[in-house]
Amino acid sequence: LILTSHYTVENLEDARAKIQYLKVMKNIALKNVNPAAFKSAMKQEFTNYSGEKYLDMTAGMFYK
Repeated sequence: LILTSHYTVENLEDARAKIQYLKVMKNIALKNVNPAAFKSAMKQEFTNYSGEKYLDMTAGMFYK
């Protein structure tokens, strides 16, 4: 089991999925020049993603 900040128990498969997500996010961030382009590319890559506030926060950290 993996200790996370979520309220549900996660396993190794969950952790691997998150690592893959972070790798894709990093590549998208490197290819875009501003928050709007980054968020657009993320939404295109992850069409079912619903964490708009998290995406805003992440874009804010990448593009200061």
